[in-house]
Amino acid sequence: MIELGTKDESDIGSWKLEEIDLDFGRRVFEAMSNESKPFYEELIDVLSLLKSGTSEFRRYFLQADVSKYFIDDGEYTAFIPMDDAFRKWYPIDWGFNPFEVPEFVRMTILNHVVVGKVKQSSVKDGGILTTLGGKQIIIKKTPNKVLSLNGVPVFDGDTPTSHGNVWFVRDILFVNSAVVRSLQKVHKDKETAPLVTFPWYNSQFLSHVFTELEGRDDFNLLVEYLNGTNAFADNLPSHDEDFSMIRYSFFAPTDEAINRSLSEDILDELKANEVLRKQFLMDHTVSSRLYSTDFVDGAEIEMISGKKVLIHKKNDALYLNQVSVTDEDIFIYNLGNMFILDGVLFTPTLENEEMTTTTVS
Repeated sequence: MIELGTKDESDIGSWKLEEIDLDFGRRVFEAMSNESKPFYEELIDVLSLLKSGTSEFRRYFLQADVSKYFIDDGEYTAFIPMDDAFRKWYPIDWGFNPFEVPEFVRMTILNHVVVGKVKQSSVKDGGILTTLGGKQIIIKKTPNKVLSLNGVPVFDGDTPTSHGNVWFVRDILFVNSAVVRSLQKVHKDKETAPLVTFPWYNSQFLSHVFTELEGRDDFNLLVEYLNGTNAFADNLPSHDEDFSMIRYSFFAPTDEAINRSLSEDILDELKANEVLRKQFLMDHTVSSRLYSTDFVDGAEIEMISGKKVLIHKKNDALYLNQVSVTDEDIFIYNLGNMFILDGVLFTPTLENEEMTTTTVS
């Protein structure tokens, strides 16, 4: 049986809880059976009974799939942050959302649960609790019994269950600006991209690839090819017909690699012929997001041109069609990845191609 609140929840500290309707939770739960459940299931029930206010924690709790960390007949205490504590980390238009990183979500959830039925009345100032994620929570209890966990204020009142207890806290434990900045450096692939209107509004990935290459010194040829081949962007739309995001991988040969790999005649044709440039660019693009860990020795990947590239891995080196990949996993926000090549994957040819001359400057 779950009791939603053992004290007056109408005035929990100075923080407003209009979003949480504990009376509604009581009324609904009275209609439920008194059958004892494992704490993992009880906690989901508690969070489900509240109309809102804890929906973000519930969403991540279910998403993280942490049931294996709970023993069916074990007792636990959960510390539940309010929705606003999560939402303050969400980007408004674009940026990094730490809760897009699955491992971070899992550890954050585990670090809000401890073993044992811990009652607010029984804890002592300076006491230490260890979370399921292995972190330590230091309890602060003032003479007038105001509680905080690692400096995070606690709302007054237990919500006991058959196999544990639930506390409500004002903020997320173990999450701060320094943690999020460190996480962002490693997981820039989870960062949403700013919407750009230039060069190709309908191909956000390609537009951001263009900006990335333009900021480097050794990709002048690719920048010229992209800038002079607007038709290529039509092959890399940002969304499909259902408006689901399409992600890509682009394999970028350096200027030195292009000049070394292609004859002067072909280089001249690339400069003059848009169809040839488009073919060359399509030969170096995949319509899915690939990470270096996705490449399997002996397997093939298909470019959007339909041509296939053979993967070879030797020690820590990665080769595509015997071309060395010199830099991997350059994140183009959450839109896709870019890889740097020390050669070209295919030599472009004009066979069976319509001749269209559009010279790039």
